Amino acid sequence: MAPPLASPRQASSAFFPPDTTNTPNDPAGNGIDSHHIEFQLGTAPNVMKVETVVGASGVESQKVHDALESLKLRLLEVYENGSCLVSFGSSESFDRITNMQTKPIKVNSSSLLEQILAQFGQARIDGLKLSDNVTLKSIEKKTQTDANAFKYHSGTITFQVAGKPDRKIKFREFCPDYDGRSLDSATLRAALKHVPKPKSEDSHAANTPCPQLYSANGIGRSASLAVLYSFKEMCAQQNGVKPALVERHLKTLINQGREQRHAHFVNSQEQLKQLLEACTVVNAEVGVNETIKHLVEDKPLFAGKEHQFPYMPIKVDGIVKIASDPDKFPFPQLDLENANEYASDVIKAGYYGDALGADLESHFYVRPEGNTDDEPLRKDVLEAKLGKDEKREYRASPNQADKDKILIAQLKKHNRNGHHATDDTQQGALSANAKIRWIVEDKGDLNELGKKILSAFRESKFPEKGQQLGDAPETDFVIRGGADTLTMCQRRPLKQEWKDQCIPDLRNSDRRSGGAGNGGMMRIGYDLLPLLASGASMKDLVQQALISNQVTHHGSLSTVASVGQVVLMAKCMHLRKVAEQQDEKPVPPKNFFIDTFYEIAKVLEHPDQLFGLDGNAVPVGDGSNWRTPRLPSEFLKGRSAQGLTEPREITKANSVTAGSVLTALETYKDKTQLNSIETNEVLQRWCSRAYLGATFPSIVFLLEKFGNDPAHAVNMAALVTKDSDTCATIIAQVMGALHGSAWVHEEIKSCEDGDHRSTFNEDLGGGFTLKNFIDHMSNFYDKREKQTQSTTTT
Repeated sequence: MAPPLASPRQASSAFFPPDTTNTPNDPAGNGIDSHHIEFQLGTAPNVMKVETVVGASGVESQKVHDALESLKLRLLEVYENGSCLVSFGSSESFDRITNMQTKPIKVNSSSLLEQILAQFGQARIDGLKLSDNVTLKSIEKKTQTDANAFKYHSGTITFQVAGKPDRKIKFREFCPDYDGRSLDSATLRAALKHVPKPKSEDSHAANTPCPQLYSANGIGRSASLAVLYSFKEMCAQQNGVKPALVERHLKTLINQGREQRHAHFVNSQEQLKQLLEACTVVNAEVGVNETIKHLVEDKPLFAGKEHQFPYMPIKVDGIVKIASDPDKFPFPQLDLENANEYASDVIKAGYYGDALGADLESHFYVRPEGNTDDEPLRKDVLEAKLGKDEKREYRASPNQADKDKILIAQLKKHNRNGHHATDDTQQGALSANAKIRWIVEDKGDLNELGKKILSAFRESKFPEKGQQLGDAPETDFVIRGGADTLTMCQRRPLKQEWKDQCIPDLRNSDRRSGGAGNGGMMRIGYDLLPLLASGASMKDLVQQALISNQVTHHGSLSTVASVGQVVLMAKCMHLRKVAEQQDEKPVPPKNFFIDTFYEIAKVLEHPDQLFGLDGNAVPVGDGSNWRTPRLPSEFLKGRSAQGLTEPREITKANSVTAGSVLTALETYKDKTQLNSIETNEVLQRWCSRAYLGATFPSIVFLLEKFGNDPAHAVNMAALVTKDSDTCATIIAQVMGALHGSAWVHEEIKSCEDGDHRSTFNEDLGGGFTLKNFIDHMSNFYDKREKQTQSTTTT
């Protein structure tokens, strides 16, 4: 049985009163047509119809008829419509059918398959005569148990008709545990997953084929599955319905079934509760894009063998959980003015963090003469660069916090060629521009989005001023830096599929790339921006971020970090908008940053993809297990030892917890301000290099400790971390989303030289400036706004 998802709030409180006004039909008196239910889905003028057939018995009885006489009309109908037959049996019948050689099967069974097999066995005949012309010739079956231990039989029924070719119809029989009243939500969803999709070419009748759902009297299991099937069809047509409307749509479908089938159609409260929970999940799940489903299921080939992990190692139902919980994961609803402002803030802030951090990393980071092993602290490098008067002031400062201010001022002032953006920020701009082109084309194919982003990295170009939105960029984008991901994107020969281009290791094509570098997380924040004025949802954001990350990074840790980054920024924008409407400053609640990343990690991370600590990490406490590999979520909040009995596993769990971000936060909870020495001491437990196992926990700690002071958060990240451009950029993107960019203007003012010229070079590469990027995004928003207004007017 499929593992149950958490019950939605409305499922536990919903109440469906029995409809006593309906007149029950009499299936025995009205023939087989009384079993047909035509569900009218949606509201006019957008109405679609789904016809299902519920029940097969010719007599309305709690006891199944001993013979197949009452089923002949139903089986003939299956032949005529040529769709598929779906039935339910018990776990006992499943056991008998599976072990027919040792266990006798029963004629009087709730299992349609068992009844048919019993008739063949009793009569010892080659077929069951259904009419003068039609014979049920044979039934071919195989027993299946899916990955979630859900048991069912599948196969085909062959019908023989005089003078015509034989016809084969798909068959499914589900055999879950059943208490006679209801099936739980997980079981209903598991059954729904295996209902064959009828196709028009399957039928030689004039009408569109529909699934035939059989049960003894058609008001229990098959009725619930028919409603869930019809609800899914409605969601598929509308790409899901608003979560608040799920219950209303479900009630409508149930009433339609009662009016056409029987007043007791889906009428127990537990059955209604489970069905509502199933519909809530299906509503969120049905929109998960097929491209992502394939990436989550398909495994890449290396040296002719499938890798143990799929292309995208995540739990796909995590997308459902994020998308279906707007209270926890709100998508910011912004007008054109807000979208322009918020996007500009993120671009300016991210650029500032990157350029500031990159200058220290690229130009100041030197090893002491004669020392080839230990790297000096950033503050020591900067201290050595202080002028005579600055050194005097530095040494006279009473505490390290004051000394930090002098070092940060030195960081902003000293540079060789001006502070520049680096390769990952440049890739962020290229990715955002590629997404703009993809949205303008309005095809919605995520596979095409992956192709466009890869193409943008292969041939790095930017749109010229005045160029039409959606046109291919024309001017070369000069990339600064040597990120492996760019080399992977551009290496020859080019792979046929975008998903295969970067997945082999750069240095050994027979091995999968690690996919846990921090470049994807650094650039992903700009991927949110085109969606701010596109009528997008959280589901759109998550799915598109997954594709953007997947182009170059293929591990669960990068997926969690990148999706967590854009979801966190979306939440920050929502929090900021609410605060601004009340003329207040946004104040995130305690553990806002760590909780958001942790909740994303828990629903998305692949349970078998564990990640070790950076080789330069410093142990916390004693013991040999401190390097124990861990899940992304365990970097943040540790591993529970509850339920463990093996002493070594308990020790490992405790070691992982000791080295978590949450433990570090608890250790320093009474320290409201940390200086650079104290901060560096904390970050050493993970290190803060380009490996995400180092960068990810470091960033979350810095956000929690400094997130209410955006300038200090970014400056501290640039001052203390090893991969300073990446850490400062990621934090700056979040700060821009939450606090705006007024602080950026103030910081850059303090970077002016003696002639009042800024030391920051706003050329992102080859002449595409920060202003170009902001203007291009603004033009896109404006075009989307006009398209929306035009559509509304029409």
